[in-house]
Amino acid sequence: MTHIIDKWIQLITHYKENGVLVLIYNLLIEFLFIGYFGFLSLLTVETLLPLFITAHISLTKLFIILFLISFFALILGHILEQNFILEKNKKNPFVWIGFFLTFGILFLSIIRFPFSTIPLILLSFVAIIFLFFRIFFQKDETF
Repeated sequence: MTHIIDKWIQLITHYKENGVLVLIYNLLIEFLFIGYFGFLSLLTVETLLPLFITAHISLTKLFIILFLISFFALILGHILEQNFILEKNKKNPFVWIGFFLTFGILFLSIIRFPFSTIPLILLSFVAIIFLFFRIFFQKDETF
């Protein structure tokens, strides 16, 4: 068993020295960006038109595949000693597009709920928005 582990370590260090792992890591990050963007697009279409997407493909399987690839990219980044650094850009339009998209989907989906549960859903939504506001728009404060 230790012989197999030694072979894997030797193979990983060989690929790390040749730059193959860096190339694979960068391609995985690009694939994940495109994959999560596509997943969010399909989820938006599925929210607006139910069973339009899930009649053909399973969004759960797609999310699980993206999650596993993200985990593999995380392990590969740990091997290459590369980490994601979250840069807080307050003028990023993706934050505002995501906010308005989430807000619109919430109000489209809240129509069919009973009136007694709507305040609970809105309260949890406002709490989540408050936490995201604290994370993205506050200076370096800890909770």
